[in-house]
Amino acid sequence: MNSEDIGQVVDHLSGLYIDEALTTKARFPVEQGCLPDYALVVVASNNGVLRMMKEHLAVAVALNLPLVFAVTKIDLCPPNILKQTLSDIGRLLKSSALNKMPVIVRTNADVLLAARSMSGDVRIAPIFLLSSVTGAGMDLLRLFLNVAPLRKDGSKEADASAA
Repeated sequence: MNSEDIGQVVDHLSGLYIDEALTTKARFPVEQGCLPDYALVVVASNNGVLRMMKEHLAVAVALNLPLVFAVTKIDLCPPNILKQTLSDIGRLLKSSALNKMPVIVRTNADVLLAARSMSGDVRIAPIFLLSSVTGAGMDLLRLFLNVAPLRKDGSKEADASAA
């Protein structure tokens, strides 16, 4: 990978700013109008949907950010608990307050479909099942982060079309 390739990756990923539910260090840029393109909501599969995750989700929804879920620790989690966690996330997303459609991403085709739909149908909420121990699902999340379209008005594409 040469420096030009690295520059392109950095340009793309700079719009995917991820922070823990707008901690103090992240609030200032948001208050100045610098919003991330997506909210990546991380849920430990063995802990399920906790109050803190709901608070993080509320911030993302208030900012009208498309939601992406990363369900982690799937290697530790018993199947019945994982099923319950996914059910709780699905119920929360389908609620009248959010009106989102959860989509579990299992293949490269699912990733491309989710990324394509993020540019138009922000009702889609992709869910990635991940394990940092076995590496399961990490390739799919990495692919999504690389192909997901940027939503920023100030992106290079918007600047080029205005010129």
